[in-house]
Amino acid sequence: MRFLSMLALVFALAGGAFAADPPPAPLDLRLVATEGGQPTPQLEGGELLLEAASLLSRDDIRGAKADGTAVQVELTPAGTTRFAEATTANVGRKMAIVVDGKVVAAPVVREAITGGRVTITLMDAAAAADLAKRLQPARDCLSVEPNYKLGKVRLGMTKDELAKLGEVKEAGAGWESVAGYRVKMGLGEVSAVEHDLKAGLCLKVLGREVEGDVAAHVLAAALGGCGVEQVNEGGNVITCPSGARVLWGGDAGKAPVALRVEREGHPRTVCEGYAVPGQYAATRNGRIDPTAEKPAALPVGGPVTVCVGDREISSGTRVDEVDRPGCTKQANLGATLVTCEGVRYVFAGPKLVLSQVEVLKAQ
Repeated sequence: MRFLSMLALVFALAGGAFAADPPPAPLDLRLVATEGGQPTPQLEGGELLLEAASLLSRDDIRGAKADGTAVQVELTPAGTTRFAEATTANVGRKMAIVVDGKVVAAPVVREAITGGRVTITLMDAAAAADLAKRLQPARDCLSVEPNYKLGKVRLGMTKDELAKLGEVKEAGAGWESVAGYRVKMGLGEVSAVEHDLKAGLCLKVLGREVEGDVAAHVLAAALGGCGVEQVNEGGNVITCPSGARVLWGGDAGKAPVALRVEREGHPRTVCEGYAVPGQYAATRNGRIDPTAEKPAALPVGGPVTVCVGDREISSGTRVDEVDRPGCTKQANLGATLVTCEGVRYVFAGPKLVLSQVEVLKAQ
């Protein structure tokens, strides 16, 4: 049943009555007192005497949406029951609608209202949009800070810190799951975190709310400096220089399926070893710092893959694949050494098979 059409709520909100981006407006419905009552200011001036008991409060509101000059207010199940009982018991009486402590209308209850929806008609669309925004209940949004955190998971968290959120379980392909998140670890800390994006999910990107089923270009703009690109199997992805990624499923027009935040330049856990040129080497067991006497060495062979920057290096890597302009190459006791930007590649044997990657101490 339509709600407060039945009460024919038509009232004017003067321009500037509500400041830009104010806190959410409290909504209250109270009966106009037949005797006595609490003096309550009216929006257009003067006072109205109201009964003390609230028939409905902002806590009973599930959501609000502007439709032209009207505001459609949806009640929670508890609010629907509470309001149906109140209107059933008070047919023929005036009910005041109080927003921000002021009476904006006081229509007569013509019949019981049981549909769980309220329609408030205003005199201009701008006022309706403002009121709908202010009546939205506070939401627990998934906060997104590219290159730093996603919701409750912060990049750099340890396994012990993750365990405080819930049980950490294996999720396959190098991922683990905890409290609805998927995480990847590198050097003993979270290097990437991913969360599914369901339709209607509230996202707060850098403090700004964005709906989870928003169009790709809108979400890309909200993330800042991001662009949409095509990836495998008809899927799509938004990539951001700040370390956030939005994964799309199917055609470009479909909704995103997951949001990933990862630290730019952090170890890629698809590799058994990771070489940071001129700085350090790392394995799944920890970090290895080079010294002036001894480089940080990572063996390569069999299934072992080493990541050097954003490149994957294996025993099948050839000399010409790493010997780029600016590198130096030399022969040494049956081995060929190629040194590039703080990393030395050791090729051994007559077939020049890559056997080791060494990170040299920066000069």
